[in-house]
Amino acid sequence: MSSNTTDTSMTEAMVASDYVVLSLYFVVILFAGLFSTFLRWIRRKKNDDTSEDNTNQYFLAGRDMTWWAVGSSLFCSNIGSEHFVGLAGTAAKEGIAVGWNEWTGIFMILILAYVFVPIYFRTLVFTTPEYIEKRFNKHIRTYLAILSLFIYIFTKISVSIFAGAVVMEVVLGWNLWVSAAVMLIFTGLYTVLGGMSAVIWTEVLQTIILLVGSITISIASFNKVGGLPNLVSTRPEMFHLFRPATDSSFPWTAVVLGMPVINLWYWCIDQVMVQRTFAAKNEGEAKTGCLLAAVLKVPMMFILVMPGVVAGHLYPNEVARDSNTAFPLMVRRLMPPVLKGFMISAMLAAAMSTLASVFNSASTIFTMDIYQKLRGDKGSQKELVWVGRIGTLTLCILSVAWIPFIKVFSDQLFIYLTSVTSYTAPPIAAVFLLGASWDGATSLGAAVTLVVGLVLGMLRFILEISLRNIYNRRNIFFKFVDLNAMNFGFLLFLNSLVILFVVSLLTPTNYRSPDDIADCMIDKSVFYKDVGSKEEEIRSPDIEYSFIKTPPEIEFDADHNPMGYLEETNQEIQLEQHSDVDSLEDHTNLDYELMKASATAVESWHKYTWVVIPPLLVVLIALIVIFR
Repeated sequence: MSSNTTDTSMTEAMVASDYVVLSLYFVVILFAGLFSTFLRWIRRKKNDDTSEDNTNQYFLAGRDMTWWAVGSSLFCSNIGSEHFVGLAGTAAKEGIAVGWNEWTGIFMILILAYVFVPIYFRTLVFTTPEYIEKRFNKHIRTYLAILSLFIYIFTKISVSIFAGAVVMEVVLGWNLWVSAAVMLIFTGLYTVLGGMSAVIWTEVLQTIILLVGSITISIASFNKVGGLPNLVSTRPEMFHLFRPATDSSFPWTAVVLGMPVINLWYWCIDQVMVQRTFAAKNEGEAKTGCLLAAVLKVPMMFILVMPGVVAGHLYPNEVARDSNTAFPLMVRRLMPPVLKGFMISAMLAAAMSTLASVFNSASTIFTMDIYQKLRGDKGSQKELVWVGRIGTLTLCILSVAWIPFIKVFSDQLFIYLTSVTSYTAPPIAAVFLLGASWDGATSLGAAVTLVVGLVLGMLRFILEISLRNIYNRRNIFFKFVDLNAMNFGFLLFLNSLVILFVVSLLTPTNYRSPDDIADCMIDKSVFYKDVGSKEEEIRSPDIEYSFIKTPPEIEFDADHNPMGYLEETNQEIQLEQHSDVDSLEDHTNLDYELMKASATAVESWHKYTWVVIPPLLVVLIALIVIFR
């Protein structure tokens, strides 16, 4: 017995080589982030450019990212430490039904590419709340911006810090607060200094580390239990995607109806994810990046969810006490020296990439949607960049303060994350979806929908916490409290759609012109449009342009404007919306080479869809049938 204990302790112990690998990871990531900042500074000095102090450069990386950088950033921003800690931990306790979150996400990424990316590029927005202002009004924009910041504090930032700290606490034996401080310092440093460019380029590197690390631990875990087929035969109850409607955690109604609503908000509306596409060179690069992210999501069931089931099988007592420790325990006990250090690096890469993404996106919302509005659009570009940096630091402090309350709500981190999102996101998703698909949706209808939806969601959240220790729950009132969170989220989504539709019918139409609203609507031909066959309109917020293409080929005239000719149809510039000269130039300086590349990229996107999407759907359907 003592010999076995000694062997186990030796396997679990961190050795010098592990610390070397871990230290090397921190150095490389910090170097990559700061080096990208340094290169941009060199280019700025060489070209006598002031882009360092430009919001477009700091928050959107100059809108100059390629498809593979966008796709890697989307994927890495999504796969955070809450996946290694929360998703795998819930799988250890509940089974692979939690993997629906990954696969429904794939469909929503495709909806982002097909439906929402064209809208966002057509309106040239910095943030999703800015889109809401263009579709409805500035008051709803401010409300949504403030609500988004609260959601980030209560979910994304605090959960990522907590999950990363759990990894360090379980594997390294560090104090939770010391672990949180280390992550915040390293992540905040390159995020605050480098902005979006540093975030994306470090995420490209972290994607490689994350994938290699996840595949390594999945192979080791399956070998430990004699292979996946052996585990399926031993624990068959854990390998069902569709569970009874009476299941408390993942009933089939929740994963089929509620989870898509959450993922609709997460992938198509949430600034943290959508901002990655805003940074793309053009619409085609953004769409192709979405395709890459969708493909990378497919194996997550096998390299994150199922290893979580293995951890539950190997360490039932530890998982019963705290399921959040399942995946870190497996790393600690199964990985040999060096690989253990690499795996810890992979999990920290997940935590830091998500944190960096949220920090940058939250500071973008605070700066562009709140501070700039309070200043009356009078702030200089340099001032706005510094406000974004200060906003990032403030969010760090507020999020750390919320960490102690997370475990009070649920010992399963993913359940906590899903629950809070189910109570806050559905009304936002309803307003975006109906607002983009029905031009009759009014500003008052959107405002009432968001307020009523938030009140209902917060009521459910407060009651769930305050009544959790009451065991006599026969009263019909508890049906509302005990309803599965994702089922509640779906009902809240339907309720929000009804409210928006009814109130819009009963209230006057928007003061926006039909053309302005048309820019914010879904292009009905988005699924079959050929890039060179019809006229496409692109308008900036200040000057309205239409690019007329000559079928069947686009004619580029270097002496004039791309795509035939550029017709200015609205000379009146609304200075109250964009009085800052630099901001105006960001919106209206449409470069010839950029537009030519955009046309080529969109053509390539249409080719990629036929190569990638059909096989992707076939694989997903086959896996769903196998594990149904």
